[in-house]
Amino acid sequence: MGKITLLVIITFLYTSCIIENIIPENTWNISDVYDKNNNIQVIKEEGREFTILQLTDMHIGSYIMDDYSAVKNTLDMVREAIEISKPDMLLLTGDNIIATGVINTLWAERLIVFLDSFKIPYILVMGNHDGGGFFDTKNINRKQIVADIFASGKYSLFNKGPINIGGIGNYCVDIIKENGEILFSIIVLDNGDNDFTAKQLAWYEWHVINLSELTFGTYAPDEGKVIKTFLSYHRPLYETYSLWKEIQANDPALAAEFFGESPSIRKTNSGMFAKIKELKSTSHMFFGHDHRNMLYYQFQGIYFVYGLKTGTSSDYVKNKQGTTLITVKDDLTVSVNFLHR
Repeated sequence: MGKITLLVIITFLYTSCIIENIIPENTWNISDVYDKNNNIQVIKEEGREFTILQLTDMHIGSYIMDDYSAVKNTLDMVREAIEISKPDMLLLTGDNIIATGVINTLWAERLIVFLDSFKIPYILVMGNHDGGGFFDTKNINRKQIVADIFASGKYSLFNKGPINIGGIGNYCVDIIKENGEILFSIIVLDNGDNDFTAKQLAWYEWHVINLSELTFGTYAPDEGKVIKTFLSYHRPLYETYSLWKEIQANDPALAAEFFGESPSIRKTNSGMFAKIKELKSTSHMFFGHDHRNMLYYQFQGIYFVYGLKTGTSSDYVKNKQGTTLITVKDDLTVSVNFLHR
């Protein structure tokens, strides 16, 4: 993967948190020798649960027609949720900021200052609004600038990742024991502007197989020798539509409770879900994009987690906004709770 030094050491005592986040540009080839030290590493304190607070579609900034007080309401909601849940980590699943006419870099800087104030490590996923202006949502140069701002935070775990596989912000965060043993990994992929590429799928597989071999000496999922991973991205996978239809058929009341709109899937299928099932590593997927949807549901063996839209910036439904608390127990079982506000 080239020469890259990237190590994050965290002691979850809520009093000190030391982070070193060095993000040079790099390329990736499937023949690269795998080095787990190229991943961001977070130490989990032994004997306690690991909690992650998911924030999604905050749209910090404003559309031209929005009231700027929505930004304050959104940030107040985040502050309150953090004070109540005291998470070990934040997970922002895209559309973290929004254009304000021409540029959104100022709002990106303000968001990073706000997040750093909590002294909690945070993962950022790029959404379709994070890299552009109001009339220019796919400006690659602006997206690079915003990505650099996201990586600049003292407590940010954001990594621009390989520049040759598609998107910006494909990276891996390993949650490890104090002795360096990997417990589980959070793999972040960018599908905000475009669907997953074949190279992103190959890169994901490369991580899963190599991390499993480092942990168990081999990759043998049918024998339980596979690393547990979570996958985080912004826009729902193609199969989310089938999931929605299944819930509608089996439990119309549940469908009405959790879906306020049809999932915004792309017209083509990247094959990402098939790859996830094939590798038998990822148990949960965390995403957003659709402001009126929220869900925690197992479909074909994988949990789909539509995070609650966080805040009153942009389109929202009053009873479907808030944050999503993810709890990983010592045995690596997971629970998800929606914190409505």
